[in-house]
Amino acid sequence: MTVRKVLSIRWIGFHLLTLGSIVLFFFLGKWQWGVGGTKHGSLRNYAYGVEWWVFAAILIVCWWRLLQQEMSGAPKAAPKRPMPDMPRYRMPAPQVAAHVEDSEDPEMAEYNRYLELLHEKDISGGAKRGRS
Repeated sequence: MTVRKVLSIRWIGFHLLTLGSIVLFFFLGKWQWGVGGTKHGSLRNYAYGVEWWVFAAILIVCWWRLLQQEMSGAPKAAPKRPMPDMPRYRMPAPQVAAHVEDSEDPEMAEYNRYLELLHEKDISGGAKRGRS
């Protein structure tokens, strides 16, 4: 029965995609290696050529491991349990004693009143989660 799983339409598409990618990586590595041998090539081209072949090897290993996992019928990940309600701790707002009068700086005094209003709203529970 497990062989049928890996021969399903979905898996056949995955096998073809994997095989096509491996062939592509092989030819890209071969091409990059050939560029390294030209007069404009460098050691970097050789490194890129090897890199493509390493990508192909990694893809083969990943494909093999997925295939083994599917064949062994390894259980799926356990469903996540809902998180229990954790107590939410809030840091108290710092108490700032800076008070500015309208006569000193009207703009700053207006801003302080706005912050004070927000603070009072926060303390009274007016700002619920998800709402302002």
